[in-house]
Amino acid sequence: TIPVAAMIKFNDLIGTWQHKVSRYIALTEFARDKFAESGIPLDRIAVKPNFIHHKKVKTQYDPNDRYLLFVGRISAEKGVRNLLQAWSQLEDRGGFRLVIIGDGPEKAELAAAYPQEDVRFLGKQDGDTVLDCMSRAMYVMVPSIWYEGFPMTIVESFSVGTPVLCSRLGALEEVVEDGVTGFHFQHDDLENIKTVIRCAVAYENYATMRQKVSENYAARYTEEVNVKQLMAIYSEAMEERDYETAAPI
Repeated sequence: TIPVAAMIKFNDLIGTWQHKVSRYIALTEFARDKFAESGIPLDRIAVKPNFIHHKKVKTQYDPNDRYLLFVGRISAEKGVRNLLQAWSQLEDRGGFRLVIIGDGPEKAELAAAYPQEDVRFLGKQDGDTVLDCMSRAMYVMVPSIWYEGFPMTIVESFSVGTPVLCSRLGALEEVVEDGVTGFHFQHDDLENIKTVIRCAVAYENYATMRQKVSENYAARYTEEVNVKQLMAIYSEAMEERDYETAAPI
């Protein structure tokens, strides 16, 4: 990291970031603001989210197959420990299960600590299996306790119409619209996590929410939409450069 830090500092001193780059692309407005705080000119930072190649899944949401799903690295910053603590403290889980897909340094410890039947650790799974599980889940859980860039887990979940319960934190709060494509909770407040889970699984307009999730994915996160966004950023940068070149000195 020392050479990288030195490179960043050197280029900052000679003005590379301010004068040699036409456009920076940030994944969210939150990231855009953070980069601007570091000294990158705000008007040179465009926002373009991640996308995925849409895959059709054979399975669909089944209200009788009741589970919430976490997919990702099982490590401290992902907040799985808080999620499991809140889950285990729920007085009535209504027949729901908490399914956890992924591996990581905390997996063995947490699997041993929560051996109950309504918590299932499935380990690492291939992409098709993950999408299949997402499509059948009522919600995908993203309980991170630290800033995320732009979790592909959320876009994958949206691509199969599944809403997301996530931490009210950084870019997560921006990508998941509270009450529209999912719900937010306070990541370090177990009581709030429990309350949000209880309200989410009892949400009366759940079918409408799934429809909103699918519409949001189609409007923002497909390949077609993304390439249009990228070409617009390129065109804007080129037009600006052409204008600067043609401007009288």
